[in-house]
Amino acid sequence: MMFRNCKLVILRIMTLVFFAFDSSMYLDAQVNDDRPSEPGKCYAKLVIPNIYEIQNILYVEYIGNEKYEDVEVEWMEIILQPSAKVWVEKYEDDCPKACKHVFPIWCLVEIPEKVISVLTLKDTSQSDNFIVMEEEVKTIIEPGGFKEWKEVICHSDMTPDLYRRISTALNELGYEIEPKLPAMNAKFKKALTEFQKHTELPIGGFDVETMDALGVKF
Repeated sequence: MMFRNCKLVILRIMTLVFFAFDSSMYLDAQVNDDRPSEPGKCYAKLVIPNIYEIQNILYVEYIGNEKYEDVEVEWMEIILQPSAKVWVEKYEDDCPKACKHVFPIWCLVEIPEKVISVLTLKDTSQSDNFIVMEEEVKTIIEPGGFKEWKEVICHSDMTPDLYRRISTALNELGYEIEPKLPAMNAKFKKALTEFQKHTELPIGGFDVETMDALGVKF
């Protein structure tokens, strides 16, 4: 009997140790969590886009025939946009049409660089057969392609009036939205996402930065 009691005590001690160890692991996980924890605010992990510097460059394009002219020409490559990793929305093939704007899958994909090849003159005094061209060149100054916690509007604050004001602001900026309020439809989400991409804002939610950029109070 005494042996059984000792055995029971040992089992209880082991159980307490196990639960203590398990709780400490849970607490460590909470401490190491990178989620913001300010009470009264809501957060979501949104896609951070690449931040580009845009410049217009001028170059000379030779339009003559070097076989019949005594000119020196060379091929020049111009990188209009560097390769980059970006998050894009994809959907399951068996997802019904009605849910395609509700259940996206975010995938990280590599976008190849955009390059053009131009035949140019080494010396423009050798020929008049050239034109001066202008191209927009993008350079990444802050790489994105990752997700980050951002403050967003809480679901309880997403009222029909707020949807209406967001839609109005997007329409005034040239983003067409179906007047189907207050529910968020595919066209509404597409317009909001395009605005976020064009303005290099976090993509994929109703975050505070986007609302500020739209001039929408909430």
